[in-house]
Amino acid sequence: MPPRSPGSRRYLLIIGLFVLAGLLLFIGWAFRTTFPNFFDREEVDAAEIQALQDVNLSRPTTLSGESSDWPQFRGANRDGWSPGMNFRTNWNESPPQVLWTKPCGGGYSSFAVVGANLYTMDREGESERIRCLDANTGHDIWTHEYPADYSELKMRYAGGPRATPTVHEDWLYTVGATGQMLALKLPKTPTEKPTVAWQHDLMAEYRATLPSWGIACSPLVDGDLVIVQPGGKNGSVVAFDRITGKQRWTCETDSSGYSSPVVATLGGVRQIVAITGKSILGIVPGTGELLWKQAWETQFDGNIAMPVIAGDYVFVSSNYGKGCTLLRVSSHAAKVVYFRPN
Repeated sequence: MPPRSPGSRRYLLIIGLFVLAGLLLFIGWAFRTTFPNFFDREEVDAAEIQALQDVNLSRPTTLSGESSDWPQFRGANRDGWSPGMNFRTNWNESPPQVLWTKPCGGGYSSFAVVGANLYTMDREGESERIRCLDANTGHDIWTHEYPADYSELKMRYAGGPRATPTVHEDWLYTVGATGQMLALKLPKTPTEKPTVAWQHDLMAEYRATLPSWGIACSPLVDGDLVIVQPGGKNGSVVAFDRITGKQRWTCETDSSGYSSPVVATLGGVRQIVAITGKSILGIVPGTGELLWKQAWETQFDGNIAMPVIAGDYVFVSSNYGKGCTLLRVSSHAAKVVYFRPN
């Protein structure tokens, strides 16, 4: 075989360099994707920590008044706080009595409670099921089923719906594990069934990739809007008119995490705080305008817990190698008070 010319050797060298560069880029991308927090370092603002000593970290005002109802995920104010309730904690000496039990399909949905009605979701066969039960007896008042294909979910986590229904006036809003969002008009009598007023396929409409463990955002009602988090290229956080189902706005294009949005007044500005798979966002409720954004990347996009809000501060905690942070929000900006990795 004749020796290669200098030109051909140069050509092969260039190809080799391109292949090497591509390989290095791929390795870097794979490492960054698998270990997004590898280079995280602790961050503390000493002046902000000192200022915290004199801050009144009060709870935000309850959205729907001091009521015993629990109309959505984590209660009326989405903060896990139940007003006017005294829970007996000496269960070893005086255990609670079982009033009733009821079989339930798979899923992770908790309960919304309004009056004597309990609302939840589960999976039955190849369908997701929205259920209304009598709180006193456990009897099903009504159920509504629709097909849901779980083939793209990680099977050992594919038990059923992840989100909790939201009740507002005579409407019920739900999001299933595959992104099927329904708005039901609630019946006025126990003998009637709910009717589907509108629905959206969030994954298809917003060009979203189904998260490994399913869509988990519980709908947030704010005024005439209902807000959810598809996590798609056509919208990471989306607001619909709660009566018509018409899209009112979208914000950002982050992938989805597993958290649910909240609303509060921070820095004198009323806003929605949402944690996506990549970021913490502050959003104007009426328009969808982005007020501020804080990067918050976690392995597997595993941002699950909702933000905790007190005063003008937002606390966020994530597992999967991330950690926790405290942000102070002032008008259109968020400042890191501290970040504790891992």
